[in-house]
Amino acid sequence: MLYQQKQRGFTLIELLVVIAIIGILSAVGLIALNGTRERARDVTRKSDIKQLSTGLALYYDEHNSAYPDSALAGVTTWTSEPSPQTAEPADTVGCSTTCLTYTALVGNSKFIARLPNALNVGPTNLSKQYWYVSCVGHGNSLQSSATAFALVTELERPADPTKSWWVFSSTTSDAKETAPTATPCS
Repeated sequence: MLYQQKQRGFTLIELLVVIAIIGILSAVGLIALNGTRERARDVTRKSDIKQLSTGLALYYDEHNSAYPDSALAGVTTWTSEPSPQTAEPADTVGCSTTCLTYTALVGNSKFIARLPNALNVGPTNLSKQYWYVSCVGHGNSLQSSATAFALVTELERPADPTKSWWVFSSTTSDAKETAPTATPCS
């Protein structure tokens, strides 16, 4: 009598089903990973803004209760939404060794070790840099009469999509998500 051997293995249909399930799971995982990466970049942005604000507080204490005046930086505008502002980049991407924030914070004074590296990823150019704005008073040197400042960047994944800016204001000593505004210091 001939015995028929039963073949062991998987059928083509079974293999295709397993491959499809693995593909679906990896797609879901990649989507979740991208969201996590965006949130991690936002945390880095918030931390860098906090570091800059600490350096500016040290500058303020040593320079007769005044902040550097961004109107002296020679930078035209940081954004046109909702209205133009005179501002200056406050990161290594937009700021060379001759710009105001570098000179005030890193240069001769060493209030911080270095300007943070802005993340070159984001929905707009605003989110790819950190911006410094002096808001009250315009003097004629680094020791100006600027008595308030704001540090601004844009978040990739804000909690509220209408409030995409991350602003640290010296007037409130607080950082918060906010909608684009012409007066970031308030």
